[in-house]
Amino acid sequence: MTDQELKEIRERLEAATPGKWFQLHFDDVPSGVVNTWDDSKSEIEDKEVCRCKSEADAEFIAHATEDIRRLLEDNARQKGALQQIEKWLAGTLANEDLTIVESKVLEIVRKALKV
Repeated sequence: MTDQELKEIRERLEAATPGKWFQLHFDDVPSGVVNTWDDSKSEIEDKEVCRCKSEADAEFIAHATEDIRRLLEDNARQKGALQQIEKWLAGTLANEDLTIVESKVLEIVRKALKV
């Protein structure tokens, strides 16, 4: 993913209804998703994020904000690690010849970083 794509995902995540989302079961549909960000609303319908046709859809949506946040954090951590590897290997390249293995690792890291 490009930095722009990741930025857009972060923006959508931050624009979503804040707070923890929960899966609930309603009488007229299989399942729904609510959150508790506004405790001034007493009715479940006032806290409703969506209604779903299946429990699996509701479970997926209820965990989406939490899962996406964790995936973005993991992506940033991995990208940082790859950048450190690339910097070290590039520095080694400037000082001396890389071994075949180091050269291949540098190639793979640069491809992953899209450098």
